[in-house]
Amino acid sequence: MVNRNFDLNKEPLWAIPQSVQERLQLGVEASDYRSFVLSGLYSFLAVSMLVVFGFYSATVGEATNAAVLFTFAAATGISYAVIWLGGWHWLAKHVISTLMAMLCLYLFYTGGLQNTGPLFYFIFPSIAMFLHGRLRGIIWIIVLMVLTILMWHGLFGFEVDRYGNVFVTRVVGVCLIISMLACIPEYYRIQAERKLLLSISDLEALAYGDLRTQLANRALLEKMLQLEFNRNQRYGSACCLMFIEMDPVLKAGSGLREDAINASLLTLLADVLRKNLRVQDIAGRWDNHCFLLVLPEITLDGARLLAERLLEEVRAQGGAHGKLPLRITASIGIAALDKSPATEVLDRAANSLAAAQRKHGNCYQVL
Repeated sequence: MVNRNFDLNKEPLWAIPQSVQERLQLGVEASDYRSFVLSGLYSFLAVSMLVVFGFYSATVGEATNAAVLFTFAAATGISYAVIWLGGWHWLAKHVISTLMAMLCLYLFYTGGLQNTGPLFYFIFPSIAMFLHGRLRGIIWIIVLMVLTILMWHGLFGFEVDRYGNVFVTRVVGVCLIISMLACIPEYYRIQAERKLLLSISDLEALAYGDLRTQLANRALLEKMLQLEFNRNQRYGSACCLMFIEMDPVLKAGSGLREDAINASLLTLLADVLRKNLRVQDIAGRWDNHCFLLVLPEITLDGARLLAERLLEEVRAQGGAHGKLPLRITASIGIAALDKSPATEVLDRAANSLAAAQRKHGNCYQVL
């Protein structure tokens, strides 16, 4: 007997289930915030220990050493508060690593209490690897070791007789061993992230959806383009292709990094496309920054009208989308399907986009 529940799923072909979207977004988009939180945990522990050692130094008559430790504790706390209030989460790991490296160099230079200052070096490799990853963490460690060895040979007027050769050699050796051990969990973390990215790629290949923009991905665009090309060849049905890409924006004074601006621009343009396209139109992400629109049953005149409306909608978003700079524009390239191979039509549309961009954007071009 036929199941007469005829309620159809009206979501587009490329729609990714909301629960899956949320889990994957949490896995790939919160790296800066995770580093900020982890840096905060380390900062709290570091500040607590610096305060304890500062009070101890004060009780044994080491007023200068106590003052320096309190200064580093205050600098760490104030820096982290400024980063938190400003929303510059990506900056936390750099500030913490810099303060920690400066503290290590200071304690090596002065010796700390009873020349035990260099023992703080054993903390730095794990922190650098933990906050910056394997490659950048190794660079931080190498820079600190080079500065330490130069200082040990008399840089900045260092007392070369403060430590014996055996002591310094063992400090450097233990730091290198800790660095190698810290690489092991970092290696497995990188492998886990790669598996996550592979799973996202597999999901997009199956679902035909782009996770960031929630539009079609290139795999679906290629299939729909071939479908419309075959329809055009057989029936002469009208169809146009449209490449659209956001123009470079003025980042000075925006307070945002380039990758954050690009991510916001992608989201903005995807929203504009969803609001202004017909149900039968297919919009998707062709590459990192460019979208392709497959517009069935539309002529070049209709495509021009749509391009003008899209450009107007994009300009209207200036200053209204988060913290983006005020001037936001796009460039559009248009081509119509004809008896030429689909690759040639795509090439014409791409050349049209390039021509619009050479005119400094904020326009469309048809070649």
